[in-house]
Amino acid sequence: MKRVIRFCARAYFYVCLFLGILQVERSLVIKVTFQNAKGKTVTKKFRDWEARIFQHEYDHLDGVVYIDRLLPESKEKVCLRNDGREGD
Repeated sequence: MKRVIRFCARAYFYVCLFLGILQVERSLVIKVTFQNAKGKTVTKKFRDWEARIFQHEYDHLDGVVYIDRLLPESKEKVCLRNDGREGD
């Protein structure tokens, strides 16, 4: 059993050596319900840095990487950068 409830999102910057500085939206506070190693159902609230890291790592479990969550202006930046390198 897993469940994530997200609250109040904001844009965060990610830095990639190849793609540059990009923005991804993450929730400032999340409430997560999960089963611990003993099978007990636990609900925990994460805030700020912990919430951001949890969401990042949780995405990996779903096969999502941060570039899949880019804000529109960052997607445009990546596309423009990619277009300039084609054929090199």
